[in-house]
Amino acid sequence: MYQAHFGLKKSLFEGGIAQEDAVFLGPRQQLIAANFKVALTTLDSAVVLTGPPGVGKTTLTCAALRATTTRLALGWITSTPANAHELLELLLTEFGFNAHRVGRVERLQMWRQFLNETAATNSRVFVIAECAEEQPQEQLRALDALTAADGTGTAGANLVLLGHAVLEEHLKAPVLDSLCQRIRFRQRLDPVGLDELKAYLAHRTKWAGGDFDKVFAPDAVAALFEHSGGIFRIVNNLCETSLTLAATRREPRLTGQLVNRVASSLFGLNKGATPPAPNPRTVAELGETPTAPAGTTASA
Repeated sequence: MYQAHFGLKKSLFEGGIAQEDAVFLGPRQQLIAANFKVALTTLDSAVVLTGPPGVGKTTLTCAALRATTTRLALGWITSTPANAHELLELLLTEFGFNAHRVGRVERLQMWRQFLNETAATNSRVFVIAECAEEQPQEQLRALDALTAADGTGTAGANLVLLGHAVLEEHLKAPVLDSLCQRIRFRQRLDPVGLDELKAYLAHRTKWAGGDFDKVFAPDAVAALFEHSGGIFRIVNNLCETSLTLAATRREPRLTGQLVNRVASSLFGLNKGATPPAPNPRTVAELGETPTAPAGTTASA
């Protein structure tokens, strides 16, 4: 709705995980991505990335892995399997195999053959476990066994564990000693600071085909930072709603005052808190009496 009003070719924050040139990599993120690449030079090494929800762990992981090699296969574990056998079935399904009608021994053979064939073509296999602290330690032990290199010549797969700060404590269990020995890089991803947030918004505005100074008033970034605490997901949600309302009201730029109003009236957002989903009807109601400064562009 706001794209035409602000001279943009597309939304600043399209749905899903940012890909390719939409990904923001400031100096801090570039350093983490570089450390990812070094840590994953061996075929079965592991990486641990922790941080609060919405801080960009998944986005940064995708960007880092794709910078590591162009020949790769990604498998995501986003749920908690009931046991090790279900875990193996989940992995095979993630990589395109139909393992529902075969037995446990056949599944293991399929998995090892897949790893061997991938290594023979100089391709890489990455297994990413999200919210890894929610996986029982026995499940993580099974994941270690399935992805580690073994005595039969199987090269193994790289393992990336994503989670909250408690993941580090979760990994201290003696049963996971073998897995921890594979970890070559541990990193906590913290929320961005004010300067980083401004650089992020400038990057996304340029990516969307717009001019940052024509979209954001000087106090808008500070307001977005105050209410989001530097969490990307909150920034994206708050910014999208605020820009939509600004276009509805035909305001020339997004102001800090409007961000504050959206944060309190629509999101019920206190400083640094996680917002509930905004009420679209309320957004429309707030835009019923628009102001139309001279020279502004009509909303889309």
